[in-house]
Amino acid sequence: MIRAALLSFVFCAGPVLAQEMSLSERLRALSAPAPTDFYEDERQGDLDLIARHAPALFGEDGAVIAMFTGPGCDTCPMAWADLRDMAQAQGVAVRLLDTAEPGNAALMETLTLDTLPSYVMRDRLIRGEMPAFVLGRYLAE
Repeated sequence: MIRAALLSFVFCAGPVLAQEMSLSERLRALSAPAPTDFYEDERQGDLDLIARHAPALFGEDGAVIAMFTGPGCDTCPMAWADLRDMAQAQGVAVRLLDTAEPGNAALMETLTLDTLPSYVMRDRLIRGEMPAFVLGRYLAE
């Protein structure tokens, strides 16, 4: 009984408190600065890295996603087959970068990716294997 009353108070307190705010308090709240995005610098750094290495990542055919694979990655063949099939169905180009080649391994390290498979799109780095439905949604964007 006490628990239900406490939950009721917690869920209902917000609207009640908002009604008790004065007009000037409401206006101040509306003009408050936007919340700080603590990851903005990191996100921008990733985007800059991707842009700097775009030719090596996406090739001349303009792939929309690049997948890093390599020796010892048991899930990479199936992940590549899934990605390739989805890309074919959606009519987009994808690129496979094998880290057995030193240049691809160095590129993966430069991008701070440390797990196989990993993926790169023009707007994101994806570490580790992703479910097919998630990659499909990314390709459709």
